[in-house]
Amino acid sequence: MSSIQGVRPIASVIVIGYNQQNFISQAILSVLAQSEPCIECIFVNDGSTDRSLDIAQDIAKTDSRLRTFSISNSGPSKARNYGYSQISDASQYVCFLDGDDFLRADFIEVCIDYLERHDDVGVVLPGFDRVDVAGNTMPTPPRVRWAPGMLWLPRVLPESQLETPLVTFYCGSGVTPFWLARRAVFDKTNGWDERLWPYEDTDMLCQFSLLTKIHSLSSRMVGYRQHPHQSTRAGAQRSPHWKEHGLLNMQSKWDGKLTSNSAEASALNRACIYYHQVHQPLRHLFVAQRACREFLTRPSVPRLRWFSLLVLRFLIDFFYYKIFFWRSTRRWRAAFPTTFP
Repeated sequence: MSSIQGVRPIASVIVIGYNQQNFISQAILSVLAQSEPCIECIFVNDGSTDRSLDIAQDIAKTDSRLRTFSISNSGPSKARNYGYSQISDASQYVCFLDGDDFLRADFIEVCIDYLERHDDVGVVLPGFDRVDVAGNTMPTPPRVRWAPGMLWLPRVLPESQLETPLVTFYCGSGVTPFWLARRAVFDKTNGWDERLWPYEDTDMLCQFSLLTKIHSLSSRMVGYRQHPHQSTRAGAQRSPHWKEHGLLNMQSKWDGKLTSNSAEASALNRACIYYHQVHQPLRHLFVAQRACREFLTRPSVPRLRWFSLLVLRFLIDFFYYKIFFWRSTRRWRAAFPTTFP
């Protein structure tokens, strides 16, 4: 491996890691091996207690494009924000990578080429393959992006529709941690919200949606690792209760967001009304169909209880939002904010 001296980076990749000594080498080397050589890699060690930092520092000795930093364990959002504060002034594009994932060799070249051919697009979301601990590719379904369709019924956006609207991300669909953005666009955001784990990715894409067009590409250019400890937060995963209500926390933030123009207000109101009046109730009903089939196939009290609960949730949400609050807007929603822990 060799460094490229005196080359100003066109793109910056911030890699973060917490106790990922088994994967961090592959993550960093996948950045340094990009077909676009004019890049820099910023590694932020999020308070690891294993050899993650030592491994990164050893690689940095062989390639000057890699710089390493270490902070006390504070979670992925703070680590990403810190990493971004260290990138070079010359860099025009930015992306983030967790220390257990890796990039295909053409990731940066393909994404930058796409952005340079589409001036009105500020962010691209490539596809990804799920990989196991050993790095072997696992079956990976296509990314599902929900949006309002005919009669406002939910529909899945086809791969041929590249642009992904705000309402899709507000619903928590189509979200991926892998993207490449113009730096000029990222600078207009508020950065990564440290309160919203594990929905900080959703929040960031919502921020981008009000600033620029986001295009989703089908090409799979990232390896997304699946293993039991996917968190850079000390203490492993938070409680299922937090994860269940994380999307509501994210939406509560956006329901109370002040907008700068009528177009932003309209997009947010539309997303709020669609999700609560249509998407959320029908999602309960969709899952209830599967629960019903399971109960009929293998009858049991827990399966009957689960099916009944889903139907009850559908009825409550449908009548509550569709009838009593049929003109609900973000202003109404903001009157009942979800409290952040």
